[in-house]
Amino acid sequence: MSTPTLSAIAAGVRNTLVVDIGWHETVATAVYEYREVQHTRSIKGAKALLQETGKLLVRHIRKAREWHEADGTEDSADDFAEDVSLEECEEVLTRLVWCRSRREALKARGGDKLSATSTELSHQFRSMHIAEDDTAGSVSLSLSNQPMSITLNSTRPPTVIQVPFFSLSSPTEIALFPHADDADDNELPIDLLVYQALRSLPVDVRGLCMSRIIICGGISRLPGIKWRIIEEVKALVDAYGWEKVRGRAADAFRQRLRERSQNSQAKHQAPTSGSFTKVSAAFEAQQRDPVEESLHRHNAKQGPRGLIRGIETLGPWTGASLLAGMKAKSVVQIEKEKFLQNGLAGASKEGEVPVAPQRMSVGPSGPRQGLASQSNWTLAGWA
Repeated sequence: MSTPTLSAIAAGVRNTLVVDIGWHETVATAVYEYREVQHTRSIKGAKALLQETGKLLVRHIRKAREWHEADGTEDSADDFAEDVSLEECEEVLTRLVWCRSRREALKARGGDKLSATSTELSHQFRSMHIAEDDTAGSVSLSLSNQPMSITLNSTRPPTVIQVPFFSLSSPTEIALFPHADDADDNELPIDLLVYQALRSLPVDVRGLCMSRIIICGGISRLPGIKWRIIEEVKALVDAYGWEKVRGRAADAFRQRLRERSQNSQAKHQAPTSGSFTKVSAAFEAQQRDPVEESLHRHNAKQGPRGLIRGIETLGPWTGASLLAGMKAKSVVQIEKEKFLQNGLAGASKEGEVPVAPQRMSVGPSGPRQGLASQSNWTLAGWA
């Protein structure tokens, strides 16, 4: 089975939208009843994020070199290598890079400085208190906007750079959440990729998948990235709905349709006492349908519908382990000894119970079934 289906099994759901943030690309796969129904892709992934992290480190290396030269020491420019090793970039990405919330991202796009105050940082990252026993005491960790010292051993000579904590979130904004109007279909930001994947699904499938969004992949472990994707998708749905056509002309056309519908409802209002007006069947009260009510009760058992919500998964390896441990009975069974003796002709399968009455014969040992009930099905035809 495929990785998205196994991730759905590990999450305990049958319908989901799996967003796999990989190295080269991000793939959004819609799974409906354990079947993949749609794939959408974007080149925004871990590779682009690692490149932006390397560019951030190189910029601060250049600043450190300029400060070192202005300090009066005589070091040649060759002593400061601008290239950083891939291992150190990956380590900085894994340990220090994080994702902003949507509120802070909007402030940064509106012209605010990238440096955040301690109040904003404390709102994004709550103070963590790790409580041990009374003898060990408690350890409290509070985040501030003080520059963080990063030692880079891959440069010649090794360099220590000072990077503000809030600046470590800029690679995520540039690589995964760029907002360019001229982006191609394969260069969509992750939030827009998820929104378009949900919008292109049928209504019934969308209602089940949008409330079970699984975000997996190595980059999904970055602090704040899962909640950021869910926030951005909610904002897109609130702003545009599920309409595929946007623009002023489309908005004006929808507004005219709403006004026409309101005027039509006003004309066909319920009649007042003392007068009788014929009401159109389209505006009469809906009659009770027991079949529809049973369907609503069945859908209520499947969980929430129509809500943008994310869920966690244990991963495709766990899903594959669960699936392999189910010990589902196969259609065709073949034993090792029979296969070594007869080949594929030694395979057998359980015969179905015949519906037609069978002829019974009575012998010395009691009643026996006829020869018609004996199955001679084998896999010899495939040899």
